[in-house]
Amino acid sequence: MKNIQISTLIVLLCATTFTSTTFAEKLPKGATALSAAEVTALYSDHTAVWAPTAMAYFAADGSMKEFVQDLSKPGKWSVKDNEFCMDIQGVDPKSKKLNGKTFTECWQWFKDSKNKLYTLYSKHWDDSKVDKTNFSSKDAENLKPGDLIGAKFVPIQ
Repeated sequence: MKNIQISTLIVLLCATTFTSTTFAEKLPKGATALSAAEVTALYSDHTAVWAPTAMAYFAADGSMKEFVQDLSKPGKWSVKDNEFCMDIQGVDPKSKKLNGKTFTECWQWFKDSKNKLYTLYSKHWDDSKVDKTNFSSKDAENLKPGDLIGAKFVPIQ
C-alpha cells in the first residue's frame, strides 16, 4: 500500500505540471488578474482532481489534504492577490515516510473578456524557472465542489 502512496505523490506532482505545460496557451489580450476573493472562492471547499489517483482537497480554513499525506498534519493553501499557493509534503523515497520537507507550488489566475479562466504555473515545486508565456485554460475544470477525498485514501504513517 505504501508503494501506491508514493507513486500517487509522483502522479500528483506530475499532474500539476502536466496541466500547466501540456495545454500551453497564450494569455488573451486584455485579460485581467482575478481578485484574491475570486481565487479564494475557486479553491475554498473544493477538490482538485488532476487524475483518478491525484487529488487534493482545499478546506475553507486554508488547510488542505492530499490523499498521500499524514492527515493529522494537514497541508496549507493560501491566496495573495491573484496567486494561489499550496504546500506539498515531501516523502523520502527510501523509507516511504514523510520527510519533513515542504514543497510549494503556485498558480496565478486571470480571466479574459468572456470570463474564461487562465492560469500561469508561477512557482514550481522544484523551484525551476517559470515560463511566463505558458498559460492554461484547463485548470479550472479540475476544481470540483466539496471534499472528494474523504476517508478514501490511507495516510502515510
